[in-house]
Parts: sequence; structure tokens; C-alpha cells
Amino acid sequence: MKENHIDFQPLFFPKTMAIIGASTNPVGVLKYVKGHVNSGIKVFPVNKNPKITELEGLPVCRSVLDIKEDIDLAIIGVPKEFVAEVIEDFKKKVVKFAVIFTSGFKESGNDDLEKQLLAKIAEVKTRFIGPNCLGLFHPKGKLVYFPHQPTGIENAGTVSFISQSGGHTAKTNTFLMSRCVKFAKIISIGNSIDLAAHDFLPFFKEDPDTSVIGLYMESTRDGRAFMSNVRAVTPEKPVVIWKGGQGNVGYKATASHTGELAGNYKLWQAMAKQNGAIIAEDFEVFSDLLMMFSFKMPLPRSSKIAIVACGGGNAVETSDIFEAGGFKIPELKNETKEKIAAFIPDINSSFTNPVDLGEYGYVPKNFANAIDIVAQDPNIDAIVYIKESERFPSFSVNFFMTPDQYEKATIENLVVTHTKNKEHGRNIPLYLNDPFLAESMDGFSSRVSFRDKLAEKGIPVFGRVDVLMRAIKKARDYAGFLEKMPDKR
Repeated sequence: MKENHIDFQPLFFPKTMAIIGASTNPVGVLKYVKGHVNSGIKVFPVNKNPKITELEGLPVCRSVLDIKEDIDLAIIGVPKEFVAEVIEDFKKKVVKFAVIFTSGFKESGNDDLEKQLLAKIAEVKTRFIGPNCLGLFHPKGKLVYFPHQPTGIENAGTVSFISQSGGHTAKTNTFLMSRCVKFAKIISIGNSIDLAAHDFLPFFKEDPDTSVIGLYMESTRDGRAFMSNVRAVTPEKPVVIWKGGQGNVGYKATASHTGELAGNYKLWQAMAKQNGAIIAEDFEVFSDLLMMFSFKMPLPRSSKIAIVACGGGNAVETSDIFEAGGFKIPELKNETKEKIAAFIPDINSSFTNPVDLGEYGYVPKNFANAIDIVAQDPNIDAIVYIKESERFPSFSVNFFMTPDQYEKATIENLVVTHTKNKEHGRNIPLYLNDPFLAESMDGFSSRVSFRDKLAEKGIPVFGRVDVLMRAIKKARDYAGFLEKMPDKR
């Protein structure tokens, strides 16, 4: 039997690493040699082929038994028929953790081969991740699953992510980092023949570097343990689950992908709701939720929301989307309307809710001031405001500015408003929606520039407003769960 208490220090901060099956094969485990050769971790490539004598300037060992040091982490990338043979050597060698990169077991219909593997890992003290997985990305520990992934404290964040899919591991990692979200730790667990998602949850609960946990789950072999561990975390840290295999076809696909039963999707939803987890139906909502928690946005206190835009069409469309999602769009207090009317003329504008500031809202200070005033309205507990960065070049001409100057003025004023709301106001969530208008490189460049500069100031930018609506709704549900906790009142 494996020990219940697991010391993950050697896994996340390994001093020694054996990469077994390393060769010049570009789609094998060579990437782990390349990724760690200058990491400060002592790397030992292992290959029994005597023709392979060195890789990336490192001498190649024939077996882990040839390595004098204990091994904190091994990466196994030999053909599936030889994985058990590799693990046999662990009986004579201290190998604390191993990632089985190799695939082709139960998920490919090779049940007997997986049974042999299960029997073999039960004979050693090593704890295993995989098979059929990428392993780990841990910036602080200099661990990567692809060369050139950014490491070091400056690239570390607060999101920890566990995924049963290697492809979704890389997709989530790459996409969210492009949206200025940084990760604490990522674990691609594949079939989780030994260590499963729920085994890491107690660690992440106590991990000071983790503030939110994301999971891509297709199945679990122990639903009771999984939900019990989720329940222990959610009162303190949000757990966001992107559930794969929701329909009949997806259900069958997940069963073949992980080699486990996927479970009824409605059951997953019910279990998540009962235990305070957040179910994300798709990648887009999952990403927006992780962004919200990564940037430590306050949770919405109610479903009462204000929409602020420059243009009636945008305001109406956004209101329709939120109202259809069950949100309330209450009218603003007369005092609020009067304060906005003091600097926004009644020309193509409306100050009820949604708030249409018209063209006078293109003045950066006017726009930011209007958000500040609406944030103080007791009828409102969250604001979605729309700022179209692709139009900055057009706006800037009218204000005798360059596009860069206009962008800078917009950002500076928005930062002031967000700071006032957080430090001196009601600290309600202010969601910035920057929709794309044109499929062009210029438009894309404008959005990325605006987003990245705001992210440096701690303000996230969201894209599709329909996705944002669904994410906010789930954030509100989580807030409702916390409100029922005795110690959260």
C-alpha cells in the first residue's frame, strides 16, 4: 500500500531528475532534457542503447542503477512494453516520483498491459503521475514540459491547474499566459494510474502560492474522495472544474481517452454545487473564471448589475445578454443620474441602466468618472463596462492625440477609478469588456496592447460578453455558497 501522506517537495522542487528513454527522437522525452539542462536540476538522461552516449552535452546512463544519487523525479518515455521493466529497477533505487509520459495502455484498449503496470507500481515506493501525460510546469521549481517555457519567480502566479488531457494542459497554459494569467503549478496527470486529481487537492489547499485551483476532468475512479477533498478546499479557495464528456458522444470519448468511466454530467453538476465547486461547461468560461480569480477580483454580491457603454447598440445588446442570463438591470438612483448629467450632456446619451454615455463618453476622464459614480450606487453590485480599444486610433484624432497617447490617458483614468473603488469605495467587481470589431492585425494589436498594459496595473480585460456573463453568473453562485458558510458571515 502507498502512504496516504505525501511529501510533494521532491516533486515540485527536484534536485535530481532521470529522463528514461531519452534519445534524439524529437517527439519523445528529449524535450525534458532540453527543458532542464540549464535549470539547476541535476539531469541524468537514461537509455540502454550503447550508441547514444550524450544528449545536450550530458552523458547518457544505461540504467537508473548507474546513477549514484537518489532520484527525486523520473520521466519515463520508453515504449509501453518496457515501462514495467523500467519500474522493476526502482526496487533497487530510490526514485521518489515518476511521470510516465508513455501512452498506449487502458486508454488504447490495452487493459492487460495496464494491469501489469498496476501490479508493478504496487511493488515500489515511487509515486506515479500518468501514464499518457506531460507532467509538470512549475516556474518556481524550474520544471517544464516544453523547452523555453518561462520559469523563475517573476513568471510564477497563483493559478494551479490539474488536467487529465495533455492537449488541454498545453492549451490552457498557453492561452491564459497570453492573457496575462500566471501559474503557480500545472500537473498533467493523464490516466492517473496512481496519483489522481484529488490527491493534490489537500496540498493545494495549504499551498501559499495557490489562490485558485482549475481542473480539467473527464472522469474519476473515486468520486467520493474527489468531492470530499473538493469540499475541504472550496470554503477557502475556489475550485473551477472544466468537465469533459457532457453529452453521449463526449461521454464515450472520455471513457476511451482516460480509460475510466466518466460519470453522468448532471451528477457532476449536482456534486459540484453541493460541495462549492464551479463547473465550467467550456474552455472559454473556464478561462474567464480563472482570470477573475487570478486577478483577485471581488465576487459579485448579488445579480444586480450595471452596463456602461458609449453607444446605445452596445448597451442594449449587453443588457439583453445579461437579462437572459438571469441578471437584474435595475434603474440607477436619481442622484447617480444627476451626477453623470453634470458632465455628460443629454445628447445621444441615457443615464438609466444600461448607461449610454454617447460620444462624450469617449473623453477618457468622462468615461472613468461615470464608472466611479455608478459604482457608488446602492442599487448596483457589479458593473460591466465596454471599451473598444480597436477604435482608439479613430477617437484619438478628434482629441488631437496619437493612438498611444489616447490609450495611455484611458488606462490612467481607469486605474484611478479601479483604485478608488477598491480602496475608498464599495469594492464591487468592475468587469472590462473589450470586444473585437474586425479580424485584422491592427485590431488585434490594439486589443493586446490595451490588455497587457492594464494587466500590469492589475486590471483584467474580457473578450466575448456572452462568455463573460456566464462566468460572472458562476462567480455569483460561488459567492452564494460562501455566504452560507458559518465562518464567512
